[in-house]
Amino acid sequence: MQSNQPRTERNTLSPVADAAVALLLRILRDPDLVAAARALVATAPPPLKSVDLTPKELAAALGASSATVARCKITPSHYVGQSPRYDLESARAQLAARGRKATAPPKKNVDNIDVSDVAARGGLRIAK
Repeated sequence: MQSNQPRTERNTLSPVADAAVALLLRILRDPDLVAAARALVATAPPPLKSVDLTPKELAAALGASSATVARCKITPSHYVGQSPRYDLESARAQLAARGRKATAPPKKNVDNIDVSDVAARGGLRIAK
């Protein structure tokens, strides 16, 4: 159904919105400003999500390997199916509460085995 009211050239939202539109149109007409805006967008890092992180994403956000994150035994915030999901702030809090501890797996004790008699029987000499 057509309205009998005369059409206005544009609907005004607010003076702030009008100023923003005017500024945007001015920027789009200036090639130098367009190039600068494109360079900013191209170099801007992607926004870091902080919730619903996979183990790999959590490791990247913490600057650690996935194996280190697994050894730290950080409690997931929830699961998606069987895949754990982490909250970055919760993980950082758990790591802070844990303190600095070694995350490398414990080394197995390997007994020194004297093979000199076996080597001597085989005609070999052991370098010292």
